[in-house]
Amino acid sequence: MVRKLLERDAGYLDRMQVQLATAREFLLIIRIRNQKESEIFSYLNRIEKMLVEQGFKSKRVEEEDIRRILAVYFEQNVTTEKFEEFSGERWIILNE
Repeated sequence: MVRKLLERDAGYLDRMQVQLATAREFLLIIRIRNQKESEIFSYLNRIEKMLVEQGFKSKRVEEEDIRRILAVYFEQNVTTEKFEEFSGERWIILNE
């Protein structure tokens, strides 16, 4: 029984790894020039709407999303859940 569970678990993990490795994400960077501060969000909303109309899913990323995309691109690292802002950050203990 345990062997069957382990085999099913291994199969599930293999499928997940294949799905993550074949998933496609693109980072679209938009440089905004000559726009008034009050018009920026409406401008971005129009761009986002155009992307959705063309069949793409879109969302505005946060820093963690950018780190994840760059890690996949440069390191082929699809397994890390949290990325450090700088190397060795997890080993720093504050207030000691």
